Amino acid sequence: MKIPGFTKQGVTVRKRWTGLLTSLVLVGSLTAINSVVDARADDVPGQTWTGFAAGDIADPDTPFDEQNAAVIKANITDRDHTRVLMLGDGAYPDGSFETYDAQYGKADGWGQFKDITLPAPGNHDYGTQMGPTNNGYRTYWADILGKMEAAGGKTLSDQSGWYSTDIGNWHVISLNWACGSTTSPPKGTGTPCGPDGPQAQWLATDLTKAKAANKHIIAMWHGSRFFTQNDNGGAGVPAGPSTDSGKANILLKKLHA
Repeated sequence: MKIPGFTKQGVTVRKRWTGLLTSLVLVGSLTAINSVVDARADDVPGQTWTGFAAGDIADPDTPFDEQNAAVIKANITDRDHTRVLMLGDGAYPDGSFETYDAQYGKADGWGQFKDITLPAPGNHDYGTQMGPTNNGYRTYWADILGKMEAAGGKTLSDQSGWYSTDIGNWHVISLNWACGSTTSPPKGTGTPCGPDGPQAQWLATDLTKAKAANKHIIAMWHGSRFFTQNDNGGAGVPAGPSTDSGKANILLKKLHA
C-alpha cells in the first residue's frame, strides 16, 4: 500500500501530520516482517496516542502472532492511550468463540490487549466456508461491540458489523468487508455493499459528522481490493464496503494472499 507523503526506510514508514502527535504501527501478522507506520495525532497538548494494527492474527500453525504480540507489548508506554486495531480474521481457522478464546486469547498472544482493542470482522469470522453467522466474533468481542452499538454503530447482528469511535483527533471507522453476498443462505452479512446499502448509508452520515468536527479519518476493514488467493472454500469474494477513500487520511486493510 502506498500512502502519498510517506517515505520508506527499510520496513519503516513515517509521516508527520503538522501539529499532530500519535503513532500508528502496522503489524503484518502471518508474516515474519513487521511493517511500521508512525503518524501522530494530539489528544490534549502533550498527550499522544499509539495504535497497533493487524489482521489474520492467531494461527495455531505459526508463531507470528505471539512474536508480534511481544513487539506490541514492548512498545506500549501508556496503555490508557494505546489502541490495537484488529483488521479481521483474528482467530484461525474458523473464528468460533472457542477458537478465539484458545488462539487469540492465549496469555502470550493478542488477548492480553483485548481491553484496548477495536475489532473489525473478516471472512473467516463467518467460518471456514464463510457462512451467514459471525457469532463467535461477536461473542468474543461482546463488551466493545456493545459499547459501539450504544454509541450509534451497528454491531450486534450477523447482518451488521460497523461502528466508529474517536482516538484523540482521529476518528476511527470500522467496516464489515463481508457484505454483498447474493447466495442463499447468504455468505457474510447478506447485506448490499453498494451506496444504497445500510452500511454505506450509515458511513455517509458518520463521515459528514467527523468532517464537521475536523477529525482526521482512519477507515479499517478486512479485505484488500486486489489479492492473489481466494481461500473461502469456493464461496467467492465479497465486493467489500463502499466508501470514498478520498475522505480518509489512512485506510487499513489486511487479507493474506
